[in-house]
Amino acid sequence: MDYTGDLITDYLRYLNQECDNLQVVQIGAMDGLSFDDIRGHLQNYRWNEVLVEPIPDLFEKLKDNLKERDNCVFENSAITPQDGKVKMITVSEKTIKEHDLHPGYEGMSALYPLKNGFGTDYERDIYVKNNLAETIEVEGITMETLISKHHIENIDIFLSDAEGHDWMIFEQLDIERFRPKFIRLEYVNLTEDEKLSVRKKLMQNDYYFEEGFDILAVDNSIYRKFTKTIE
Repeated sequence: MDYTGDLITDYLRYLNQECDNLQVVQIGAMDGLSFDDIRGHLQNYRWNEVLVEPIPDLFEKLKDNLKERDNCVFENSAITPQDGKVKMITVSEKTIKEHDLHPGYEGMSALYPLKNGFGTDYERDIYVKNNLAETIEVEGITMETLISKHHIENIDIFLSDAEGHDWMIFEQLDIERFRPKFIRLEYVNLTEDEKLSVRKKLMQNDYYFEEGFDILAVDNSIYRKFTKTIE
């Protein structure tokens, strides 16, 4: 096995070789392609996937982009602390094109209270939020409801990109029950207290992790075996 030095690439390849019937749960799947550097691995390995995306337009793109995949289950909801309708801010593709905005604004759809760029004092983001974005109502469900609804029995790869609400989601994950082999959470928009809570949960459950824009975590029992293969 040739190693690239990139934890995501090398570790996911190792999991694919060593494990059978892996299950992916991705929260904030967007359109299934854009701004997703793990999608290539998922396409190659063809693991079973539960893909969660709350914004209706993005959800339709997600289903269309992955329509040839028979191993994907789609859920048009946000993950929230309790079941029920919730409000989100979003910028449509049409608006982005009409106003020549960065395409990344489509990926900034977020739950209230806003914790990503729309919740800061960046002048451009404030303008977009106040003049070009719209607030919509979407379905919200808990992790427990998601797991029950789709009969999820194992979560081997857990991915969350929820624009600052990732600790709220990760807090709901029963890590002792599912023991994900690989976890990635968007980290940059969390508060310092939330980052501490993420690290504490990972350390208490014996995970190796690396911090950056995202936090990457791997089950230490597997990580130790993995590192021996690259020594």
